[in-house]
Amino acid sequence: MLKIMPRIAAKSELDIVYIGFLLGHGGDAMLMLDLATGMAARGHPIKLVVPQLETSVSLAELCQERGLPIDRTPWIRSDAWQAKQNPLDLVRLFRTYRAPILHRSTPKPARKSPTQISLMVTKAIQELMFR
Repeated sequence: MLKIMPRIAAKSELDIVYIGFLLGHGGDAMLMLDLATGMAARGHPIKLVVPQLETSVSLAELCQERGLPIDRTPWIRSDAWQAKQNPLDLVRLFRTYRAPILHRSTPKPARKSPTQISLMVTKAIQELMFR
């Protein structure tokens, strides 16, 4: 059953904010750009927000060419190994960019990072030791 959520009470000039936890130059960024372009063409006020990285410059240029507003912010961390986010920066991010619809884009990692692998191994060892 589809549940319809009420509109957010906070005042917002935007209908949709696209938040990209991505590098800004791959297929995930292009997909987000296409989605935002389509919704803007339908008359919805939108904004894209991506990490402030060298790799997101080309995405910002594509947004400018299409007339789409984009902010590159240091509040989002992203790298090839899926950087951990700072909780305070995320609070700042979501308080600053408010809209009834928040669309979050995250890339799927091609492989597990060394940190992810070590956490998985540590968890498995703990489970075996404390059975």
